[in-house]
Amino acid sequence: MATYDKEIDYKNSEVYLKLKDRSIYGSSRVGVRSTDIDMLALHNPNYSMKSVKYEIGKRTYELSNHLGNVLSVISDKPIPSFEEGNLTGMLADVRVAQDYSPFGVVLSGRSFEVDGGYRYGFGGHEKDDEVKGAGNYIGFNDYGLDTRLGRRFGNDPVVNPSVSPYSVFLNNPIFFVDPDGESPISILVKMAAKVGLKKAAKEMVESQIQKRLTAYMSKGWAKQLGKDALDAIDLATSQAWWEYAIEVVPWVGDGYSVGKFTKQQIHVWKIVEKFETVASHTSKIAGQAWKKIGFNSNLTGKGKDVLAKHVDNFNNRGLEQLDEATIVGAVKDAFPGVTSGIKVDGSAFNHLKKVENALRGQGKQLQEMKQQIDSGVFEGDALKAAQSAYQEVVGRHNSLKNTLENAKNAAKQFTE
Repeated sequence: MATYDKEIDYKNSEVYLKLKDRSIYGSSRVGVRSTDIDMLALHNPNYSMKSVKYEIGKRTYELSNHLGNVLSVISDKPIPSFEEGNLTGMLADVRVAQDYSPFGVVLSGRSFEVDGGYRYGFGGHEKDDEVKGAGNYIGFNDYGLDTRLGRRFGNDPVVNPSVSPYSVFLNNPIFFVDPDGESPISILVKMAAKVGLKKAAKEMVESQIQKRLTAYMSKGWAKQLGKDALDAIDLATSQAWWEYAIEVVPWVGDGYSVGKFTKQQIHVWKIVEKFETVASHTSKIAGQAWKKIGFNSNLTGKGKDVLAKHVDNFNNRGLEQLDEATIVGAVKDAFPGVTSGIKVDGSAFNHLKKVENALRGQGKQLQEMKQQIDSGVFEGDALKAAQSAYQEVVGRHNSLKNTLENAKNAAKQFTE
C-alpha cells in the first residue's frame, strides 16, 4: 500500500523516515502517488493533511490489459498540444511503455521509461530488479518468477500432480493469471470477480466471437452469426456451463479446479471455432448468389425460342432458390447446432435441402441443354448464344456445388 525510505545520518546521529509513495486504489490498484514526506515529528513538526500540497505530475496511473500486465503508465500532468500557435488539445504524459514476452520478459526495443520507471509490471506484480537484473525477476509474493525461464524460483505451494511444481500459469500465460503467486486462475474468473461470473463469461465469449468474425462482419448474415454463437453456447451447454463454473472455480485458487473448468471452456471455444468456420464458408458462398442471365431478343438463328425458355428457367430457379439468403442458410444448416432461425409450420426451414434440390434440377436442365446443342436444335447466332449461356451456367453450377461440398466436409469435424 505504501513505500517508506529510512535514511541514517551517522555524522549528525539523525534518522529520517520518509513516505515515498502510496498506491491509488479503485476496485483494484490503478496507480501510485509519489510523495516525499518526513514521518518523524522531529523533522516535520507541522505536518498535517492540510499542509500537503497537490503537485501535478506526482500521480501516475497504470494502463493494463486483460491479463493485468502494465503496458503503459501516464501521469496526471496534461501536456498542451499546439498547432500554428493555437492550442489544439492535451496529450498524455507517458512515463512508461512496454511489451512483454508470454512469461514476462520486457521486450528489447519495445519499451521505454522516464524518472526511474514504475514499480509494477508483468501481471501487475512488483518488479525486483536487484535479484537477476532489470525485468528478469518478479517477487511473485515471495515465490519468485524468472521471466526468462517461465519458471518459479521455488516450488508451487499448491500441489498439482499434472504439472511441474516449478511451472507458472499452468504453462498457459495467455489464458491464466496468478494474482498472488499461490495458484493460477483463468482471466475469465478474474473478470468474474468484478462483474459476476455469468456476465463475465458471456462478455468474454462475445468478445472472442466478434474478434474472430471481424473479417466477415460487413454482412448482415455474419453479424447474426455472432448472436447465433452465443445462443448455441447457451443451448449446447445449458445451465451446466454457468453452474459448473460457479461451483468448481474458486476466485483465488485452486489450479486443479481451474483445470477442470478449462475443459469446459474448451467446449465453448470449439463452438466459437465452429462459427468462425461457418463464417468463412458462408463468406465464400455468398458471392455466388445467382445473378440474372441476359437474353438477346434480336437473335435470328434456329432454336431462339428454346434458348429463351432455358434462360427463363435458369433465372427463375436461381433467383428463387439460389439467392444469397438461401445459399448462406444452406451452409449454416450443414453445421450441427447452427440454424437460420427461420421456421415453417413450427419446424426449422431446411435451406440445405432446398439448395441441393435446386442444384439437382439445374444439373438436369444443363444435361438437356447440352443434348440439344449437340443434336442441332440451335443454329447460327442462337447456337453461339446457347453455347455461351451453357458454359456460364455450368461454371456457376460447379463453383456453387463445390463450395457447398467443401462446407459440408468442414462441418464433419464438428459433428455432435
